[in-house]
Amino acid sequence: MISQIYLRRLIESVLLEGVKDSQRELRDKFSSYTEEIDGLSNKAITWLSARFGSRATRPMPEDKFPMALDAIIKYEPRSADIGRKFMTNEYFRKLIETEFPDRSWTSPADPTTMSAIEMLRVVELSNQKKPRIEVNRSQSIEGDKIDRVGPWEIYEASSRENSCNIVGLNKESGKPNTEWCTVRTDASNLFYNYVAKYNLFTLVHQGDVPSRKKWVSIAMNDDGTVEYEGTPGEQPTVDGANNAMDEGGLRRMLGADFDGVIETLGERVKSHSGVSLARAKIRDAARDVQGFNYIMQGISKTEAASLKQQVAKVPGVSNDIAQLLADDPEWRVRHMLAQNKGIPVDVIEKLSRDENAEVRQRIAKNEATPPETLARLANDKEVVYHVVMNPRAPPETLASLADVSFLDRMLNRTDRDLLKAVGKNPSTPVQALQKLAKNSDYYIRLGVAQNNATPASLLRQLANDDDSSVRVSVAYNKSTDINIVRELANDSNGSVAMTAREVLRKRDLSESSLRQLIRRMI
Repeated sequence: MISQIYLRRLIESVLLEGVKDSQRELRDKFSSYTEEIDGLSNKAITWLSARFGSRATRPMPEDKFPMALDAIIKYEPRSADIGRKFMTNEYFRKLIETEFPDRSWTSPADPTTMSAIEMLRVVELSNQKKPRIEVNRSQSIEGDKIDRVGPWEIYEASSRENSCNIVGLNKESGKPNTEWCTVRTDASNLFYNYVAKYNLFTLVHQGDVPSRKKWVSIAMNDDGTVEYEGTPGEQPTVDGANNAMDEGGLRRMLGADFDGVIETLGERVKSHSGVSLARAKIRDAARDVQGFNYIMQGISKTEAASLKQQVAKVPGVSNDIAQLLADDPEWRVRHMLAQNKGIPVDVIEKLSRDENAEVRQRIAKNEATPPETLARLANDKEVVYHVVMNPRAPPETLASLADVSFLDRMLNRTDRDLLKAVGKNPSTPVQALQKLAKNSDYYIRLGVAQNNATPASLLRQLANDDDSSVRVSVAYNKSTDINIVRELANDSNGSVAMTAREVLRKRDLSESSLRQLIRRMI
């Protein structure tokens, strides 16, 4: 009885001899490729013989042999890795299934029924890394088309993905048709960083022109003007080769269509009041964690920090997002958040204890900061000056800071800027203002003269101040009695008199306008 081992070896021997026969046949038939054929594996020989041998089951024209040989040489050494990747890598599996929906083979590791073209494409796909941004290339961009001027179709991308699709991919390289940072998928895509500041438009020339002239990206400010320079490192308005353009360059690119294009873009900006569909996603990101994570996808820490600052400015930022930004390691993000008047009280409290003094200073200036937090911050030497500029600062805190001896103890010096700010704060108690109005330093008295909450009696006193700049400030003060302003109009100092006369003229005009309005209403 023949053993199983012997039978297996016999079959292998027969198959091996068959492969050798196929190899000899291929060498004889394609003698100029004998060296390459000799270096092939049994699997590769079997695949070629099935297409070019005398008993071919999937015959191919002989002139296709060089291409087929090249395909199997590139594919076969990697077939095992390709098979493992197909089993374990979801992104690669999705690429194969999308590229070959009607394939005759199950696994890309089995070349039996695979064509040479399919084989080469499988190798290409196996080299592709998962992009930072995944884009559905079948998604329609028609909704983002806003007009056509001459040969230029004009788009305003409503999303990062549509920005990529408007430009599209090069058929040969498989990469975006431009190198714009707003259409990249394999590196940081800065689409939302740009739309946070500008209204972005893409122009696509419908004629047969070089790629440099095929696409144009134009950044518009909210006032309808074109932004050519941007901040350092930016190129807001560029051609298809990613070359920055000034107005002259854009005029040359668009030619006779320049005025029509700019007018169309300006009208578009005006129609959505600067809040495009794309920019609305940044607003949404300030209120929803999922939206926040979406716009931050695929960008570096530095680029994310810049975009987070834009999110931090959005009015009505949610508690979840505010808490997230308050814990951000980049102080500039926390600094921007600290300026937002809509952040929750517990976030204000957290930022008021931030290790960065500039963050605490912003919280001290924020009019949403509770008085009790401001009272505590008034004891912070790096922050106290910003507390006294906040109209919500507690009167008792301002009264304490108006005491020169208290400042000397706290700061080891008398800070005239701080005292002036105390005098200018509308929440400063009258007694403290009276004390400051008598200070020997005119600069400190100036703050009281500029305070619209200063009592009439003190303004009368300061109208006779020895320093002309104090008297000028009294004339400018909206709370100063009209009779005092008339007296100052005759001041011996020319600057004071001229200021008072100008104030009188403006007040007369305001009163006249008010009387006319009342007559019309009656």
